[in-house]
Amino acid sequence: MSVLARIERRLRRSSEAGPVLRGLAAGSLLLLFAGPAAAQLSAFQWSLAGNTTGRYEVSPLALTVTGPEVCFPVYETWVETQAPVDGTVRCTLEYILLDFSTLGHNHHPIVVVDGEYWIVGDSKSFSATYELAIPVQEGQSFGFGVQSTSCSGGPAITVVTNLFFDPGTWVDVGEALDPRRRVGLHGESTGGHHGATVSTAGDVDGDGWGDVAVGAPDEDRGRVRLFSGRDGSLLRLCEGDGRFGAALALVGDINGDGQPEIVVGSPQRVGPGNAEQAGHASVIDARTGLTWHEVAGTSAGWQLGTAVAGPGDLDDDGHDDFAVSVPFSGGSLHPNGRVLVYSGTDAAQMFALFANISHDQFGSSLAAAGDVDGDGHPDILSGARGSGHAYVHSGRDGSLLLDLTAPVIHKGFGTAVSGAGDIDGDGTTDLAVAEESYATFVTSGSVYLFSGRTGALLATWSGTQAGEAYGAALAGGRDVDGDGAPDLAIGAPGHRDADGDLVGRVELRHGAALIAAFDGGVGDAMGTSVALIDDVNGDGLTDLLTGSPEADHLHRGLAEIFDDLDGSPGQRPKLSGLGNLVPDTHFQVRLQGARPLALSLAFVGWEADFLPLAGGMLVPGPGAQLPLVTDEHGDAVVGGLWPASLMPFTRVYAQIWTLDPVGPQGLSASNGLQATTALSP
Repeated sequence: MSVLARIERRLRRSSEAGPVLRGLAAGSLLLLFAGPAAAQLSAFQWSLAGNTTGRYEVSPLALTVTGPEVCFPVYETWVETQAPVDGTVRCTLEYILLDFSTLGHNHHPIVVVDGEYWIVGDSKSFSATYELAIPVQEGQSFGFGVQSTSCSGGPAITVVTNLFFDPGTWVDVGEALDPRRRVGLHGESTGGHHGATVSTAGDVDGDGWGDVAVGAPDEDRGRVRLFSGRDGSLLRLCEGDGRFGAALALVGDINGDGQPEIVVGSPQRVGPGNAEQAGHASVIDARTGLTWHEVAGTSAGWQLGTAVAGPGDLDDDGHDDFAVSVPFSGGSLHPNGRVLVYSGTDAAQMFALFANISHDQFGSSLAAAGDVDGDGHPDILSGARGSGHAYVHSGRDGSLLLDLTAPVIHKGFGTAVSGAGDIDGDGTTDLAVAEESYATFVTSGSVYLFSGRTGALLATWSGTQAGEAYGAALAGGRDVDGDGAPDLAIGAPGHRDADGDLVGRVELRHGAALIAAFDGGVGDAMGTSVALIDDVNGDGLTDLLTGSPEADHLHRGLAEIFDDLDGSPGQRPKLSGLGNLVPDTHFQVRLQGARPLALSLAFVGWEADFLPLAGGMLVPGPGAQLPLVTDEHGDAVVGGLWPASLMPFTRVYAQIWTLDPVGPQGLSASNGLQATTALSP
């Protein structure tokens, strides 16, 4: 049963709400909790600090600190404890002077945070009362006491009552579901690296929506899955060997049925005469799964099929053609590569492209370039990362049109290539080439944008982290944000988050402008592959497909479809809280902006687990699941008395999921909300 079906069934079984559910009505719900007994001021562990000739007493209602008996020249006595969470300490501090001879000139009440004290008030009277609010952070010490310069007439006393620790009460723990992250497509085998390659696949199932192809080259001997772009369901599984799926591209209509095919590379497949890693590529009808054409490497180590591309109909015969790289065709000692271009009609070789530079790995990357020279025929862009060059060749006759290099030529340039569309508005498609920064011995990575008309460098974008591998994957030439101009997707699978964990990132750019950025989960290596795909949600715009082949601890891998990339906010239900969560006082949690009159499920738990669910993140851990219905405005209210039985600083996590046919996998989710029980007077 699908995630959606399980949740929908759970939503419709309101009888499962149990005894914690009271007064259910559309848009409102009363929650009652059970928990351990509450404590007050004595819940803190206090200790004497400073001059230990002073003394203190603590009860549930009051904390008393008596100044030191020995206090010359200046001594401070205080008691302190630790803040269990971030918050504000609120209390009443009463100062009582027993040294009548000095009228308070030698005594002062103090507040202490992390060993540093502040004098409270002017203390020039026999007694005074102050209302205090002291901000503290989790783990900081805080306390109260007395500063004395003379004890001849007797000590001073500080009495603290009405202590209330306000822990910030309601904390938004972040969006749990990005409306743009529509569908997650998961691998199935340990170490399969599903998502190592991704591609648009045309409309495989004929439902009018774009579909996608995802390669898992290390799953068994290699697999490619075709998924519905509309709902993420599996349409077809294709299998091969020799790391089948290590390269993947849409090639257009080859068999004349009006639907595009896909070309799949298997660079480690054994060739004729048991030639190890000769390589192989096949053209597959995505609708039937039948292989339409096959080409194979003829010598050991060629690794034919390392990269593949569908440049279009090069010879005007009405059938799209395809290109396959052979980056090691010179053999292991002289691995100068080449790109072989084949007819889509009969798989006959049309011509070969090469630069004939030793160790250039020509064809290490490959892409359709569009019509660069304006002759009406699409052209071919190839990377040669071993020599630090990228080349544009004519699709009509294979002649060299452009030789592109970075400002400083070195190996690594040509790691990834892509046609970029007409970025500079001169009527000619432009070109994107990525490099790994071998010059500085860190693979932060850079992406260069070149004019298709002149080969001039138009722009450069670089990674910001060592090891980020910025530009490891590129996809461009299509409009994702609806402004009529082509955009570029850039993968950075080595990107790390603020905690230093590898997550991976994909950026969407239009020239210097960053349209959007998406990060993967911990260890995912998101951005290893990227593709701009046909519309999957009916807004008429290009959508995004990303690959995260290291996703989950077993490296089964993940691909994700993103839509609504035009900057529209999408459906983002917002959960917020009111009240200070003092036991036996009223609180209220309000959901706003959800789908009107929608069945919903409120999740409540004692921990935050952040588990993947339906394209998003389920924030609360195990606890209660409470059904409700949003009102005609898409709002709902959850409220009641905050339980007196909850221990101070107990955290509760809440989130509401709503049935939403236009949401990711049929659901929309609110942000997660953390509520922390306050310490009552």
